[in-house]
Amino acid sequence: MENIMYIIFYSMFPLVFLWFHLTNKLFSLLKTYHPLKYSEMGDPTLFRNNTPKTGYAFLSFLIFKKEWKTINDKKIEALCKKMVILFYVYMVLFITMLVLIPVFSVSE
Repeated sequence: MENIMYIIFYSMFPLVFLWFHLTNKLFSLLKTYHPLKYSEMGDPTLFRNNTPKTGYAFLSFLIFKKEWKTINDKKIEALCKKMVILFYVYMVLFITMLVLIPVFSVSE
């Protein structure tokens, strides 16, 4: 049964890199085609300008307020739909790991 932990962990690992790739692509599209929105979000980047403020603005744009729906850009809309699905899949896997860790540590 512990194999399930390994399966979940190793399936989560590549999802992080996919998330980085999609996020970088989204930032690039916003910067190029919607510079006002990008600036309003605080000019976020993956690492250099990744602050709590820009992180919250990004999550508001993508998850909390779904501001990407108001932009009327098909490329950004398609990308954001994929990112929202990826976000929830990752969160389910992460929470599953958190729940299973105590279960497996008690059973030993």
